[in-house]
Amino acid sequence: MKHDARRPIGQPGAMADKPLTGIALAAVAGGAVVTLIVGTVLAVASGSPFWLVAAVATIALNLGMIRIGRRRMTREHVATPTGRVLVAVTAQQGPTRWVGGANVPGSMGRMNATWPLAVLQLGGTEVTLDVRPPLLGRLFGVEHFASDSAHLAEVFPVKGRFFGTTGVALRRDGEAIVYFWTTKRESILQALAATGFPVSWDE
Repeated sequence: MKHDARRPIGQPGAMADKPLTGIALAAVAGGAVVTLIVGTVLAVASGSPFWLVAAVATIALNLGMIRIGRRRMTREHVATPTGRVLVAVTAQQGPTRWVGGANVPGSMGRMNATWPLAVLQLGGTEVTLDVRPPLLGRLFGVEHFASDSAHLAEVFPVKGRFFGTTGVALRRDGEAIVYFWTTKRESILQALAATGFPVSWDE
């Protein structure tokens, strides 16, 4: 999925304006303390300040990456259609729960969860996307995603820029987009379309 000015796929995320969650703050602070302790112990044992300097540099790098990730979420992104149009699968009663990967906004920037750490589920008129285990989502400040058809602007197929990963994107107006990585795009789009969600088959 390449980026240009033709198809808006996300607005500046509100998550970027929110402070880190308590669990995320505890993880960052705990990681920094452990890194400092290990660096200090190694520095004392070796008689060289190298390990302490390395520990401080590691902490600074991690904080910098978190800051960059949060700032990137404030930017609006657009995507270039590939020109491919997916074909709907034969209408039939199919699954309403899919396991895959996801790329979602969190308090420390966007989080990419690989298979099988994400679950997309269609229940009645609501679609949800969650990262599992729940503790992992809370650690990165990822919020539970849920929407009905009235509040979802668009659902469309996507393809990853670097590795060609396939999936579907769900976009709500004024919010950062969420991605669900899966090879079962057609069945997901078919199920959502049948429930009244605004589905586009154009990749």
